[in-house]
Amino acid sequence: MVDAWARVFPDDNIVIATRSASILAKDELTIGKFDNIALHSNQHAIAATLEMTKHSNFDAIVTQNFTPIKSSPITAVFIHDVMFQEHPEWFTWKERIYLSAIPLLARRANIIMTSSASEHERIARLNPSLAAKVHHVGLGLPEDFRRAELSPLLPGLSKGQFFLTVGRLNIRKNVSAVISALRADGLISPSFPLVVVGSSDGLISPPDGQAEYGDDVIWTGFVSNSELKRLYTDSATFIFPSLDEGFGLPILEALECGAPIALSRIPAFEEFGSVGHFFDALVPGEIASAVRSAMRSGTSSLPLSDAYSWEKTVTSMRAAIDAQLHDNNAKTSGTRKILDMIYRRSRGISTGIDPTLKSSDLISVVSRRSGQLLVGALRGFPSALISPSATIRGRGHIVLGRSTVLNAGVTIDGVSQQGVVLGDHVTVDQHAILRGSGVIRNVGVGISVGSRTSIGAFNVLLGQGGITIGKDCLLSPNVTIVSENHNFESTDRTIRDQGETRLETTIGNDVWIGAGATILGGSDIRDGAVIAAGAVVRGLVPAGAIVGGVPAKVLGYRGSKEKDGSVD
Repeated sequence: MVDAWARVFPDDNIVIATRSASILAKDELTIGKFDNIALHSNQHAIAATLEMTKHSNFDAIVTQNFTPIKSSPITAVFIHDVMFQEHPEWFTWKERIYLSAIPLLARRANIIMTSSASEHERIARLNPSLAAKVHHVGLGLPEDFRRAELSPLLPGLSKGQFFLTVGRLNIRKNVSAVISALRADGLISPSFPLVVVGSSDGLISPPDGQAEYGDDVIWTGFVSNSELKRLYTDSATFIFPSLDEGFGLPILEALECGAPIALSRIPAFEEFGSVGHFFDALVPGEIASAVRSAMRSGTSSLPLSDAYSWEKTVTSMRAAIDAQLHDNNAKTSGTRKILDMIYRRSRGISTGIDPTLKSSDLISVVSRRSGQLLVGALRGFPSALISPSATIRGRGHIVLGRSTVLNAGVTIDGVSQQGVVLGDHVTVDQHAILRGSGVIRNVGVGISVGSRTSIGAFNVLLGQGGITIGKDCLLSPNVTIVSENHNFESTDRTIRDQGETRLETTIGNDVWIGAGATILGGSDIRDGAVIAAGAVVRGLVPAGAIVGGVPAKVLGYRGSKEKDGSVD
């Protein structure tokens, strides 16, 4: 991280604080000359909270997990996770006491950084008073791992003839479940073992002797980066069965080495996208099935330089610090002006960011949007901003325009004749559903949405008969738009068995649809119309008309036109 910071911000004066006994040698870093502060305590918590309090002559101080009680104008703390708050049963009582200071001290921080969107959400959820301070900034692959030369494979192992799991041995790593699942499925044996890399950490320890656990499991303890890199490279499959994680660094390591991956279906891992085969870590059958699938699929890959890099991490960290400095100075910053310009261009609008918005709030938005942009890239939509909790099905049938935003809980099912096409700068708000087809026995036409249209929270768009929405439209929350009706004339058959009638629904440009309105199949809403909240629309709505009621009637026209009867 320090190297990356120096490369990205060469004019910054970096000072590194380390314990006296482990002051960094200059050849450990590539940045050349740097200053050092010697810390005297062997306890990280004491060094960070008390010793760093003495240093107040910096623009910002960044620490890990523990926040200085008092220090520079800006105090930023990187919290790896608060898993101990959500799952205290996984930690010893000593660990719980030690770690409990992290969220308490974080109240004194100006900025809280973490590695993933899911950990961001957890910190904010379990510590509401800290929510506004949290930013997820990502992580990169350690350079010493990337640069490590491959060593020979450990004695007794053959290339492609062993499984690998990596991590400090504790309850959440779930190693015992993997061993049981692989044994039950006949996947491991003395000639095709599971190799477990890691040292004791917390409530469990590796066995004292190999015979204690059987010849089909090999416990290596600590290995060097060169040895670990070889294990990843030569493994049949890397298995990551954790019950929970804040990030998942071994995934980056495995991807760097091209190892096939089977991993548990937890939020932090799902942020990586389709990097491997997911399983429920509590279901042995799923573990074994995912491992077999990973073996068949061969090597894995991810454009690490694009998705996860220390340059991106330090850029996000520096942006958060810059924003806080500018807040403290109570003046408009160059950074804010740049963000304002980026915002206007990315949204295709002439008005910028509200000048009353605090920089700390603005950087929180930027951090969240940056995370969504990363998720979009990982899911194959490099110019879209996609929430980690958004669901996308039928990706090959979906087109997302530049700066399209899919917020939390959105579901898009693109399987249809013409797919689901969203233009540039379209926003789809929380928990909206866009579905191109109803059932696969009768594939639907699809959905098309024009540029700069906003689809509100909890909207439902069902495109069986085709839905076309123009540009610059505003759909308020809980709007439903359908394009198909069930036939129900016969009383001799169930409605389900009488089929459907498809009716294309068309909405023009610059249309505002109020909250809770329902647009029925066959509707044709012309440009500039306004649909009142709760209205049920069927048929033609003239251009510029204002309609409301059940069924909807014309209440008037925008501008000077008079009321002109009911909707045709």
